[in-house]
Amino acid sequence: EIRPRDWSSDVCSSDLRAQGFVPRSAVRVPDEAEEVQIGLVLGGTIVGEVVDDRGFPVAGATLEVVGADAFGMPIDEVAALTEFRDVHFDRMLAGPRPLIPIGELGVMPGPLPDLPHGGAPVVATSGGEPWVTTRDGTFVAAPVTPGRVMVIARHPAHVEGTSELVTLSPGHEVHVRIVLREGGLLEGRVLEHDRTPVGGARVHLTSPEGSFETYALTADDGTFTFSAVPSEAQLSVYRP
Repeated sequence: EIRPRDWSSDVCSSDLRAQGFVPRSAVRVPDEAEEVQIGLVLGGTIVGEVVDDRGFPVAGATLEVVGADAFGMPIDEVAALTEFRDVHFDRMLAGPRPLIPIGELGVMPGPLPDLPHGGAPVVATSGGEPWVTTRDGTFVAAPVTPGRVMVIARHPAHVEGTSELVTLSPGHEVHVRIVLREGGLLEGRVLEHDRTPVGGARVHLTSPEGSFETYALTADDGTFTFSAVPSEAQLSVYRP
C-alpha cells in the first residue's frame, strides 16, 4: 500500500507486508523514482511450553514477545495487534468505501462487520495460530521480529512469568520454557481514621518484579480482594 504523506512534498509513505515477513511502515519513497527496492526481514518462530511450578502444563496462557531488534528498536508484539494490522491492511487495499449522500448524512453501503456480542470471547490470531497455550501447555508464535527477545506468559490463576532472553534470527526457530508460579490471595479493607469503611476507593496493586499491575474498587464495606498475587506487592489507594 502506498499513500501520500504530504501533498506539498515529493515524498510518500508506504506500508509493506508479506506472509511470514516482518512488516515495514513509513518508508520514504521519492516521487521521481520509477523503481524502488525495499527489503523485508523474514520473521522468526518461537516454540515453547508453559508449565506451573510443579511441572504441569498451563493451558490458556496468553503470550507477549518483548525485546529489541538488530537496530536497537523495541519489540513488543502480541497476536491481537498483529491481527489488527493485517485486517486493517487488507481493508485499505480496497480503497475508501464510497459515501452515498442522503440529506445531511452519508451512508456507507455494504453489510455491517461481524461484531462480538453476548460476552463471547474474541481470540486474535497471527499467521493462523493463536498466541495462546494449548491443553498441553505448548505454543507457537510467528512471525516474530528477529532480535534479542523474551516471552511473557500471563494466566488469571498464576503470576506472570518470563522466558530467558534468546537471540532470534530471521527465518529461524527458537525454543523457550516458562514456569508460572501460583499466586496468593490478598484481602483487605480501606477505612477512615475513625474506622468508617470507604466504599468505591481505587486500590492499585503493582509488583517490583515483572510488569504485574492491576486494580480493584472497594465494596461498600471498604473490602477488596486480589487473586494470583506475586510474593512481593505494593498497594496504593486513591479516593474518589
